[in-house]
Amino acid sequence: MKRFAIVLMMLALAGAARLDAYDWASANIAVDGEEKDNGRTVLTLRDGEGRVFVLGYDAEPADATVQRILKLKDDFNAWEHIKIGRMNFEYSRDVLEVNLVPSDFTYKGINVLDYLPAGLLFSYYDTMYYNYRITRDKMFVRVYGEYVTEEELCEKTIAAVSDPLAYIRARDPEYLLQRLDRLVNAMMAFESKGLFGSAKPIERRIVQRIVEIKRQNPAYKRKDIVKVLDREKISIGEKEVGVVLGIYYNEFE
Repeated sequence: MKRFAIVLMMLALAGAARLDAYDWASANIAVDGEEKDNGRTVLTLRDGEGRVFVLGYDAEPADATVQRILKLKDDFNAWEHIKIGRMNFEYSRDVLEVNLVPSDFTYKGINVLDYLPAGLLFSYYDTMYYNYRITRDKMFVRVYGEYVTEEELCEKTIAAVSDPLAYIRARDPEYLLQRLDRLVNAMMAFESKGLFGSAKPIERRIVQRIVEIKRQNPAYKRKDIVKVLDREKISIGEKEVGVVLGIYYNEFE
């Protein structure tokens, strides 16, 4: 019985070893270098077309993750407008990060490398996201989002380079909130007139409170929100609350 248990253990260890050691040669990938330090491994790899990339990890990724890395490597190298100079993959705790340093990034006649201080950073979870910085006229602009296509990425980058302030304003939550508040006030002025036809703009603090109540209680209708506001000594009608819900939540009764 003991001998059987030892055999099972040896088979398990052998199986684990096969799973842990990826067969790079079978994927036409050469291992040009390997460094180990404090439990971390860094591999310098070269594909069949001579393109070098680096993979660092604490625990060796599963075969499926390695195959995803190889596909991403090919996808990045197939880009039309962005040419890759250096490509580093970092794998840790089921999160895959990619740092790309372009050798050329020209789009619509603009040399983006003049405004790209640290390359392009991608993170892969269930899908891929990008997050990197553009500098222009002493302004630092964060470009981020879900990756869809190279073209979409280039368009967004050029928007940040061409007019950093407009790019920030178009995506800043506080700025958007102010715009929404103004829109609510405009609709309030249209929907509700005071004595002699004067407009009654809604206060921003009340708008924020309505949004907060709705976020905390998604099932609440406008009459429920009015009751909460009444208890808080905030006087507002159902019609006005309905306008706010329509603007912020696309909810109409």
